Amino acid sequence: MEGQHKLIQTKVSLSPLIFKLPTIKNIILVLGMIRERIEFHPIPSIELSKILQDDTLQSLHFNQDTYIDGELSVDHSDSGMLGQGGFKTANLSHLALSPLAVSSLGQTCHQPVAVKRPYYRVKDRTSGYTNITRYTPALETSKIHKDANVHYWAHALLSSTYAFINRALSMSSEPPPFEIPRVCFVDAAVEITHSEGTTVQARSGKTKYSTVRSCYLVEELIKVDTEEEFVKYIHNSDAKPLPDPDDPHFPLVDFFIFT
Repeated sequence: MEGQHKLIQTKVSLSPLIFKLPTIKNIILVLGMIRERIEFHPIPSIELSKILQDDTLQSLHFNQDTYIDGELSVDHSDSGMLGQGGFKTANLSHLALSPLAVSSLGQTCHQPVAVKRPYYRVKDRTSGYTNITRYTPALETSKIHKDANVHYWAHALLSSTYAFINRALSMSSEPPPFEIPRVCFVDAAVEITHSEGTTVQARSGKTKYSTVRSCYLVEELIKVDTEEEFVKYIHNSDAKPLPDPDDPHFPLVDFFIFT
């Protein structure tokens, strides 16, 4: 009887745990996830000298022979929104490639990444609010390709700058009287998703058939302290440094101007 009593007590104590419903927060998190099959196009790192010598390397290409199949889980919940700029949104996502990549992004399964998509605003005539609207797949892919091409060239230019610095240091008998910052661009890639296929109208007026549904710029996720201040060193439209000369960040701005 004593053993049976203990068993009944155990059943009673475990019952609330077994039948406990998921929290609303957890349900929202699950419903906010969008999982998509993708083709993964890494943005390669190529020496500037090689790019300048080869016309075929002077623009980033989506190579159908080298892309990797994979899956992207995009978190569209409020907590998954990393930020919203004037032209793109950024969401927390998880990347899983098959097979895994040998370098850059996608070397581990379910790697946390940041995905960016361009948008434009459309004003609702009824409410007066402006809503985020996505571009057509063709225009979105074109815009992402331009961003990826800038990243491709910027990486090559920065690598060339450090190659120049390293050569100068190797030929100098003394170290420089200042510290040389060591910075880098995040690893990035382009990811394209497909659907069953849609009919699109080309500029020539001809009708074309496409399966491209969306396009993402995927970047390495940088974890920062929530209390850490975001510093903008140089404005996109002006090379003039934003921090003042007495600002502790100014030496880094000086380096960015040099590069």
